[in-house]
Amino acid sequence: MSEYKILLDDPARQPKLGFDQYAQAFAGIIRESEPRFAIGVFGNWGSGKTTLMRAIERELAADPEVITLWFNAWRYEREEHLIVPMLDTLREALLGWSRDQHRPEQRAGARRAAATAARAARAILVGLSLRAGLPGAAELALDAGKIAAAWNEGPDDDAEEPQSFYHASFTALQQSLAQFAGPDRQRIVIFVDDLDRCLPASALQVLESMKLFFDLSGFVFVVGLDRHVVELAIETKYGTGHGAGGPAEAPIKGVDYIKKIFQVPFTLPPISRLQLDEFLDSIGPPQVSPAQDDDLRERVRPHLAHLVTDAGVNPREVKRYLNAYTLQRRTRPTLDADVVLCLQTLEFRADWKDAYDTLLSEREVFTDAVRRRLDGDAAAVENLWPELAAVPDAIFEYLGTPAGRRLLMVPSLDPYLHSVEATRSTQPGLMESYRALGNLRGLLRSFDAAGTAEQRWQLRSNLLKEAALLLGTVTEMSGGSASALLADVEELVRRSELPRITSDRTSDTELESWRRAAGELLARVHARLRRLRDSTGT
Repeated sequence: MSEYKILLDDPARQPKLGFDQYAQAFAGIIRESEPRFAIGVFGNWGSGKTTLMRAIERELAADPEVITLWFNAWRYEREEHLIVPMLDTLREALLGWSRDQHRPEQRAGARRAAATAARAARAILVGLSLRAGLPGAAELALDAGKIAAAWNEGPDDDAEEPQSFYHASFTALQQSLAQFAGPDRQRIVIFVDDLDRCLPASALQVLESMKLFFDLSGFVFVVGLDRHVVELAIETKYGTGHGAGGPAEAPIKGVDYIKKIFQVPFTLPPISRLQLDEFLDSIGPPQVSPAQDDDLRERVRPHLAHLVTDAGVNPREVKRYLNAYTLQRRTRPTLDADVVLCLQTLEFRADWKDAYDTLLSEREVFTDAVRRRLDGDAAAVENLWPELAAVPDAIFEYLGTPAGRRLLMVPSLDPYLHSVEATRSTQPGLMESYRALGNLRGLLRSFDAAGTAEQRWQLRSNLLKEAALLLGTVTEMSGGSASALLADVEELVRRSELPRITSDRTSDTELESWRRAAGELLARVHARLRRLRDSTGT
């Protein structure tokens, strides 16, 4: 296992999953259509947007009439005005293209266009000025006079002195582009990537900057983005009441804004079960060793088939799953690999998280319930462990496979769970808190079944000790969610410390009231613990 490697989160050089056909189709659209439009490649985090965009770029690379440039928005997020680095990236691309041309007029035309882009960028930078805003704040504004002066400082003054900076600069840019390529031939394709990594306001600023190019013939934008993130940013900025003065203007819906920006929308599909082998082909040798490739196909592949739901799965999520497995194989080589994969699958599937949560807190309860269910005793499972009543049937089908049954035969799941959680959560004390929570839930179930008040008082005393242990583990945690969790556990301890009442009738009433309150608190503790785990997951 020493040759097992982590899969890097890089775009695939030889993409599978139909990406090559997608790339050819988009490259054809870009070459054959009038170049004044934008393509939106939509998908959530890790869906393969960059991989597809790079494939389109490679398809266009051999075309002498196409200039491609890559704008990584996230790298320039701290820029005061994102049109500046975008223009500078355009300048570099035009200069690079000019160096490869043999015809003098093409070289000269590209260099003139590059000079125009540089002047526009310089003018904006010089024109940025600070003006006082609200008390204690300042805002960036464009100073028209400084922009005009900066524009006139540059060479190649085919354009007259601008009264409107944007009109003058982009008209000059259009004229320069037209000089080095004939009508409808020039294609400058700007790939905009990493919008997902930008803050919503920065992502929106990139889209606003793009709109300045839409009146220029010759530009095509190919933008990868999570449309839900951008739609939220749009509605936050332009939603109800965004107008200044008078009645609130009609809100701008994010979906309508996106439709106006992108004439060609395309949403990437997730990986389906039928595409798993193709996906494994895309990450096989030389990215991984032959031994690791064999392990992925022979041992991991059956588990992946259960990880992928009918809705499909995100490619990056599969890589994260495989990397977590690789890390555990290297750090804990003595663990049963199939048990590790079973636990990972339970944890990774969103619709199985309730079951995994029960497993974290009550290992023996979970495995006993699964055994009974596999033996056909479903009613006993629901009666004894209500928390497992809603577990999907698909889990029992999975754990009924030969690989899945191995999980039920392990003497102790503790080292496995610690191993899985080491690749998942950054919160100290989490595993111990879940274990204490499970013990508390078990004590409450025993409380309901206790025959005498004396037994119930004893169970309450035991629960107090276990609550104190939970309190100790929670104090190690940090964050706002941990503070709320700590307050609930402290309340549970406080209620458990109430003195015993001697009257039997009063005692039963007091115990039953305490039982209901303790049950509600435990449910709240469990919910907070789960949210804390999710918020600190990797």
